[in-house]
Amino acid sequence: MRQLLAIFAQSTAIFGMMLEKKTSIRPLLRWAGSKRQLIPKLSEYWSTDYKRYVEPFAGSACLYHHLQPKRALLGDLNSELIQMYNQIKLNPEAVIRYLKKLSNDKKSYLAVRKQSPEDLLPEKAAARFLFLNRFCLNGLFRTNKEGKFNVPYGGEKSGRIVTAEEIQRVSKLLQKATLISGDFE
Repeated sequence: MRQLLAIFAQSTAIFGMMLEKKTSIRPLLRWAGSKRQLIPKLSEYWSTDYKRYVEPFAGSACLYHHLQPKRALLGDLNSELIQMYNQIKLNPEAVIRYLKKLSNDKKSYLAVRKQSPEDLLPEKAAARFLFLNRFCLNGLFRTNKEGKFNVPYGGEKSGRIVTAEEIQRVSKLLQKATLISGDFE
């Protein structure tokens, strides 16, 4: 937590960044509370004078994907989320390999949901997180008292799994980001 505070304090502005010329990068996650619909309005507040983009509540990081800053700090209290981003950043091919083994049906979803991320290799846990996020009801991340993910299956209308190309694009973007799991305070 202190590390997160120190890095946030060093930033010149909470949402500061330098922007690059870019092509659109779709966020990998669906996320309740996403800023996706606010992007046109929020984009009015950015300046190329900022040194770094800081997002203490990363979630789907849709604003980060839209802005594609040269330097960034993404933080979140959800350690599974940050671990997933770390694996996408450091080991995208392994995440893709595990993700390709999963199929979108209720039986598979419930089997994957039952797995404990602590018992999985980090790249398999990242694939699990992506899979559950894409096919859970409304992109929710919710756990029970035991800390187990418990969101029901969202069905076919949940969309599609992310592609290998999308993961590779996000991995390249994440090379410019520092990722921290912890409270923003």
